Formats: sequence, structure tokens, C-alpha cells
Amino acid sequence: MFFDLWENLVNQHNIEPDCIFAADETGFMPGRACKSKVIGKSKKKTQHRKESGNRSIISVMPTICADGTSIPSLVIFSGAAYMMSWKQDNPLKASIGYQKKGYMDGELGIDWIKHFYHYVKDKLDGRDCGLLLDCHRSHA
Repeated sequence: MFFDLWENLVNQHNIEPDCIFAADETGFMPGRACKSKVIGKSKKKTQHRKESGNRSIISVMPTICADGTSIPSLVIFSGAAYMMSWKQDNPLKASIGYQKKGYMDGELGIDWIKHFYHYVKDKLDGRDCGLLLDCHRSHA
């Protein structure tokens, strides 16, 4: 059903592949992606390891186009205020945001739409586009 609706939408609005985009928010916990080893007694069923008390989340909203190009991502840090260090060493020129828990919210969703339009408006040159997002309320 989705693909029938999508095909009708693309045909009705004459949306070219260079005007079709997809974005999805994903998150990670810094320092949790690395492999680790735990040393303990071999016959013990459960081993435990100590971890940092840092449970902060960083979310990223990458956006790709059907023609293989992309726009700079939005990176959302956990925090109550903007930190200048977040902008340092930013070779991909990602937009930086913050939110108490590190997730997209309604306000950041609006900022992201503005960010998206800023990067695609010249490419669209007045043409309609398709933007695929999941159904999360902060993206709508």
C-alpha cells in the first residue's frame, strides 16, 4: 500500500530522483561503542564490568537524496546550554543543537526543517520534493 501511494505521489507531482530525500534520527551513547573485555572466574555465569556514569545521548539526523548526495546532518547533544566545543573539529559542517535528553523535540524538528530547506532550495529550483521521515511526532 505504501509503495502504491508513494508512486502516485511521485507521478502526480513529477518528483525527480534528485528531489527525493530520506532522513531518520539515530542516537548513540559516547564511549559505549567500543569493544571491551571483562576478566573474571571462568565458571562464573555472569561477569560484571564497571562503566562510566555518563549516560548522555547524542542524536544524529542524517539526510540523503535518491541521487546519492546528502546534506550536512543535524547533531543533537544532551545538555541545557550550547557548548562551543561541540562546533570544534566539525569537518562535515553538521548543524549542532542541544536538548535536555539529547533527542529531537518539536522545536528542534522545526529547526531541522529550516536546515533541510536551506540546503536543498537551490537544488529544487522551485520543483516539488519528496521527504521520507518516520512517524515520530517531533519529525512531523
